[in-house]
Parts: sequence; structure tokens; C-alpha cells
Amino acid sequence: MIYFVELFLLFTIMKEMPPKNKMIKIQVQCYSGYKDDEKPISFILDAHKFMVERIFGRWRSPDFEYYKVLADDGKDYLLRNDYRNDDWSLEKIPDL
Repeated sequence: MIYFVELFLLFTIMKEMPPKNKMIKIQVQCYSGYKDDEKPISFILDAHKFMVERIFGRWRSPDFEYYKVLADDGKDYLLRNDYRNDDWSLEKIPDL
């Protein structure tokens, strides 16, 4: 059952992702506990710093790690970490 839920959430995320040329690069500050860059705690978008209030989900593919988060503005964001190149991008922007 857990596998089905994870697949459903992954397909939902993939539908919400913009085309590759529309990815928005962001700066992310991470908590480092038992490993480096364990989870995002804040990100900067358009010169505004957003604090991560909650992480709803976390998925990993061969090249990327995804985090669905609730920011301190009350909106959900989907962050993507290209952990091989240490690049972060915003994959889903909430409706404004």
C-alpha cells in the first residue's frame, strides 16, 4: 500500500513540474544531522527568504531528490535537489 501511495504522489508531482527550461534555480539552506544536507530548512526565491515549516514528502530518483514542503507563507512548494551537482530548483510554484 505504501508503494502505491508513493507512486501516486510521484505521478502527481511529475504532472505539476514545469518544462526543464522553466525550472527556477533557488538557494536552499539545509539541516545537517547524521548526513550533510539532510533536509531543507529555508530557501530564497526572488530575494525573499522562506522558512520551511513542514516537509510533507520526500522522494528520490537516480539523479534527484524531491521535497514537498509547506513554507512560512502558508503555501506548498516542490523543491528539487540535484545532489550530484549540488543544485536546487523550484519545481512547483503555488497559485498566487
